[in-house]
Amino acid sequence: MQFWSYGPFTADPRNKSLLWSEIRDAEDDDEQERNSLRDAIGCYVFVMKRGDKLVPWYVGKTNAKTGFYREVFTSHKIQHYTGIIEQKPGWKPHMLLFPLITPSWRFSKAFATDKPLIEWMERTLIGMALAKNPDLYNKRDTALLKNCIVDGVFGRFGSYQKYPAALAARQALTHHEDWASYD
Repeated sequence: MQFWSYGPFTADPRNKSLLWSEIRDAEDDDEQERNSLRDAIGCYVFVMKRGDKLVPWYVGKTNAKTGFYREVFTSHKIQHYTGIIEQKPGWKPHMLLFPLITPSWRFSKAFATDKPLIEWMERTLIGMALAKNPDLYNKRDTALLKNCIVDGVFGRFGSYQKYPAALAARQALTHHEDWASYD
């Protein structure tokens, strides 16, 4: 199974049509059917962007027949996004999409058999997002991830935790040049 990456797309909840317009442009660029990405299933990440920096704030998933279209702007998510936007003046809201791809290289539609895979992908993305932003808005299924530290790999850790084995783990399992951001 494979997920493709799309975005970042502008995702301002006050102008939802801009997101769908940018997604249509991406479909056209990839010579995909109209609304095929919009209606696909998979995971998404709401991020805030400033310059080249992207910070994840919310991770979600959809396995519904309506795909991303009816999922990314539900009322409770709009509340999350609006709160984040208000906290981050000067930053711009964006969305990353990770549609599930079929063996025939098409966007997957809703199938019950894909649910465990999409749930696994969401948990994986949440863990990765928490490593970049411990203030991630997701609450469900994050208590363990927020409180678990693996020296060198994920969680908040200081310079005293930069011992040889942690350095080796970080080099093997992460993008190890980002140590400075943890002091």
